[in-house]
Amino acid sequence: MQLKKFSLAAGLLLSMSSQAQQTTIYSGTGFGTYYYDMKQVDVCGTSFASQNTGPVRCQTSDLSLDALNSNYVVAMNNTQLGEQLALYCGKKVAITSVNGQSVSMDLPLFIGDGCLRCSEGSAADYQTWDSNGAPGLDFSYSILDQLSGGNACQHGHFSITWEIVDEQLYDFDTNTGTTTTPASASAPAPTSVPTPPPAPAAPKAGGGEGEGGAAQVRPVTAPVQYQNFDKVAAAPTTLITTQPPATTTTTNPGTCSSGAWQCSPNGSVLEQCISGTWAPRATCAAGEVCRGGGVPYCAAPGVGQAAS
Repeated sequence: MQLKKFSLAAGLLLSMSSQAQQTTIYSGTGFGTYYYDMKQVDVCGTSFASQNTGPVRCQTSDLSLDALNSNYVVAMNNTQLGEQLALYCGKKVAITSVNGQSVSMDLPLFIGDGCLRCSEGSAADYQTWDSNGAPGLDFSYSILDQLSGGNACQHGHFSITWEIVDEQLYDFDTNTGTTTTPASASAPAPTSVPTPPPAPAAPKAGGGEGEGGAAQVRPVTAPVQYQNFDKVAAAPTTLITTQPPATTTTTNPGTCSSGAWQCSPNGSVLEQCISGTWAPRATCAAGEVCRGGGVPYCAAPGVGQAAS
């Protein structure tokens, strides 16, 4: 009996020691939105089929969201990420509050992509939503719907606070001196589902095992080293997750700059320049139009625009 008590106490101390040693790399306040999904491709009147084929920012060679096959990929400030890929890529993301309510969960979310909308906003004005630029993170639809208590489609964006911690969940090849390969363990299932108030996103993300898909990640048990807002369109409020656009006016194949974004000539499709050619990435729902120029998003006419 004494031996069992000693073993239990030793295990508890070891667990507490591991948690205490976990370092926060970055903490932020802003808005959570969605831009892709592996499980629910057609939701909220929008299809993620094209968006899911886009390359992620953290991999030097082409690696699409489809190839990662996980709903746990998170996109952060594209400029901040680009400056220190090795520091952020693959690191665990912990959501600490949603719409002003503290949350406690152990979702295996990890940084894998860049969000242009997140890099355009002012960190000092984190309480003001602007679809053209506001600090925050970009999630899969399923995860944002889970975080928002099933209100992703209805509201699309939610006030959040988060931390990026020094725990490697996925090993990307960032071409920063060391080439790595994906870890071999499968992603653990979410352990809890918060239910905070609303703010735009799609159908509910269940909380069951395997919710995040099949991306290969390290188990989260092994560390390595919202307020309410006015409704906006029931469509992704940000779909920009690659390099910032260099041009958004050309419509001829072979003349655009890779990574650039624009609205299609008919104003209904969000397009991205891939290998010199404009490719459709998302189609706006009926009654919505593409807005935002080089930072495009779908919204009902006159809805979701920042006050002048």
